[in-house]
Amino acid sequence: FDRVYDDGTPVTLTAPVAAGGNNFVRWLRDGVPYSGNTTVNITMDSDITMTAVYEPPPIVRTLHVRSSNPDAGVGITVTPGDNNGTGNGRTPFDRLYNDGTTVTLTAPLTAGGNNFVHWLRDGTPLSGNPTINVLMNADITMTAVYEPPPAIVRLTVMSSNPNNGVAITFISPLTDTNGDGNGATTFTRVYTNGTVVTLRAP
Repeated sequence: FDRVYDDGTPVTLTAPVAAGGNNFVRWLRDGVPYSGNTTVNITMDSDITMTAVYEPPPIVRTLHVRSSNPDAGVGITVTPGDNNGTGNGRTPFDRLYNDGTTVTLTAPLTAGGNNFVHWLRDGTPLSGNPTINVLMNADITMTAVYEPPPAIVRLTVMSSNPNNGVAITFISPLTDTNGDGNGATTFTRVYTNGTVVTLRAP
């Protein structure tokens, strides 16, 4: 609409915060951004066109952050903070972000005595890196998965007649978890539980 004023007249305009389901963004004066305030003051020193600009509200996505083994209490670093200004948290927790926001999550290497294994995105393995970037283009569930550390078992190799000094060769694997291999009786080697070891005696 148009209004006519004497030259030099001060005019105050106030736009509603929302219109047609959209949110107020800014005023334009003659097509140029003028103010982000809904209320503006102008002086009629020429013919002026003031335009109230509205945009659809942003789509808000939910980031669900979870953990497995343990299922709760794992401290996750979250940047940036979400729409409520909330960042880091302990599983399980949720964060709200505008569509298209990239969120960085960092899980600790250990939790509850278990070791970090990988991240799941909506139940599918995503990365074995404890720090990942997540593009919020949908509602997403990120789960930090932990597993107990592998059990360690010891193999003691002995001999009889003679009771020591017998050279034993390791066929497979060539070394244990400490990098030790062949030896002369009596000696010990360390392996992850379930390892199949092949030895050769002279």
